[in-house]
Parts: sequence; C-alpha cells; structure tokens
Amino acid sequence: AEWGWTPLHASWLVAILNLVTLPASLLVGLIGDRFSRPVSLTLSAGLLALGLVGMVIMPPATGWLWVVIAGFACGLLFPLILTMSVDAAHGPRDAGAVAGVTLARGYCVASVAPVMLGIVRDVTHNFATAFSLLTAVSLLLLLASFYLLRRPTLR
Repeated sequence: AEWGWTPLHASWLVAILNLVTLPASLLVGLIGDRFSRPVSLTLSAGLLALGLVGMVIMPPATGWLWVVIAGFACGLLFPLILTMSVDAAHGPRDAGAVAGVTLARGYCVASVAPVMLGIVRDVTHNFATAFSLLTAVSLLLLLASFYLLRRPTLR
C-alpha cells in the first residue's frame, strides 16, 4: 500500500521474483564456459544493483520490470557465488572448507537480514530506506566483483 500496490499486486511481485530466479540459475550452467566467473559475477551484481535502484527511484507502476531484473540477477548470483569457493581454494579439501565457511556466513546473514530490514522499515515507516540499504549492499557486491576481475588466478 505504501507504494500504491495492493497486497495482491505486491504478492504477485514476490512470486515473479522467485519464479524468475530458477531459469536464471539454470542459465549459469549453460553459459558458464562463455564468460569467466568474475565477469559473470560482475554482470550479475550490476543487474542486481540496477533492479534495486529501479525499485527505489522509479515509479511503482514499473515495479514488475525491476523485480524481473533483480530476480534474474539473484538467480545468476547464487550458483556463481557458490562456485567461487572452488576458485578460491588450493585443492579439494580447501574447497570444502571455503564452501562451508561461505555457506555458514551467507546463511547467517540471510537469516538476520529480513529481521534487520523489518526493524529499519518499522523505525523509518517506509520501505524505501530498507530497499536503499539493499541497494547499498548490492553496490558493495559490485565493487567486490570488480576486485575479482583483476585477479588472474580466477577463471
């Protein structure tokens, strides 16, 4: 209601976001050999930032477009980030350790983020601030991915 959406419209946007992630995650396997993981990660992080910026600054009537872009980016990012542990490791044993740490930290953040964003929404009385925080985090991911582009050891 805050952005002019009915509860039904908002729930459709969440459904679309989740539906778009699956084909995007399958696409990573199909195009994985065409681009290096750092390039794919950078492009995906840029798409996520674009989708979130669009949600924050564009009119609510275009919400579906930004949700599709953000959902597609999330679908690309999840398998890409999971495979980065293979690139960061020096062998199979290290890959398992890096993947374990990555998953543990990632799921800890994922479990706390909705609560924290809910608190931000309750304190500020709007979703724009919470989405702005998500946008800031996506921009940090984009900056980190630029760093990976410069590392010659990653394929």
